[in-house]
Amino acid sequence: MQKKHLKSVLQTIEENPHPVAVVFDLDSTLFCVKWRTEGIIKDAVQTPAFIKNFSEMTEQFQQIQVHPKDWSLKDIFKRHGLDPNTPASKTIQKFWSKYFFQNDYLHLDRPYEGSVEYVNLLHKTGGHVFYLTGRNKPYMGKGTVRSLKKWNFPLETENHLILKKDPAFEDSVYKLEELKMLKNKFQTILFFENEPVILHMVHKYLPDIKMFWIDSAHSGKKSGPPDHIPAIPMSYLL
Repeated sequence: MQKKHLKSVLQTIEENPHPVAVVFDLDSTLFCVKWRTEGIIKDAVQTPAFIKNFSEMTEQFQQIQVHPKDWSLKDIFKRHGLDPNTPASKTIQKFWSKYFFQNDYLHLDRPYEGSVEYVNLLHKTGGHVFYLTGRNKPYMGKGTVRSLKKWNFPLETENHLILKKDPAFEDSVYKLEELKMLKNKFQTILFFENEPVILHMVHKYLPDIKMFWIDSAHSGKKSGPPDHIPAIPMSYLL
């Protein structure tokens, strides 16, 4: 079923007489971010402040393994038998909040299986590939460009990478506005996204956009996408 949905995108590009835009989110859509979180936790327990106050907890936190579908740091701690409300846990959460949305650790992200090959295939077939991400330009722009180039994702121009100008801008509203602007240029848009609440918003206001749900980590604000939207596991293998 997964291959059928992925191939349908290729077919749309090949058969459509007009240009087709294929829009991908990045975190938990093309990239698995579990290694970013693990790297941040490992560095957090090596800071002088943590060592000074919680050195006896270092080994426990260093052994944490993040799952690909993990979204909440608190849930990760609980799974490992750690209270997320202790001063040690809160110190790590503060460190994570500071660095997860920065350039420093983006190089740890890894593409999902087959994603690089699939996105390049869409591009070579004639699809106009855009990356519409909740990442922000001031603090994550440079690292995002480096990651895309490192893994050989196609990036036709800087305009094909759409980043938030303001980190505080709410993701679903921002993405909806950006998709509306793309609708002025493309009659056909196909959109890959992991966050169900965004898919519900787009379905409500831009129902003619064809959407695909990447079944990975998400906030849980909605348990899943609208019923008709195909689910793709964390793989793009055809």
